[in-house]
Amino acid sequence: MIKIDYNAKLKNILDEFLRSNQVCFDKFELQCGEFVEKLVECEQKLVEVQIKRYAVMVREEHFQNKSRCLEEEAHVRYIDHYPKMVT
Repeated sequence: MIKIDYNAKLKNILDEFLRSNQVCFDKFELQCGEFVEKLVECEQKLVEVQIKRYAVMVREEHFQNKSRCLEEEAHVRYIDHYPKMVT
C-alpha cells in the first residue's frame, strides 16, 4: 500500500504557484485536477475497504455466535437430569 500525503503535495503545488508567478494558471489547474481525481479514487478505495472489513466482521460474529450455540447445545446434552443416588 502506498501512502500519499496529499496535504503536503497540495502545499507544494500552492507554494510553487505563489513562489513563481510565472507558473501558468493552466498548469496549476491541471495539477489540482489530478490531485482531486486521486483524492476521489482514494476515497472510493477507502469505502471499498471499509465495506469489506464490515463484511468480515459480520461473518466473524456470525461464526462466533454459531460456535457458541454449538457449545451450548453440547453442554446441554451432557447434563444428567437423574443423578444416581449412592447408598
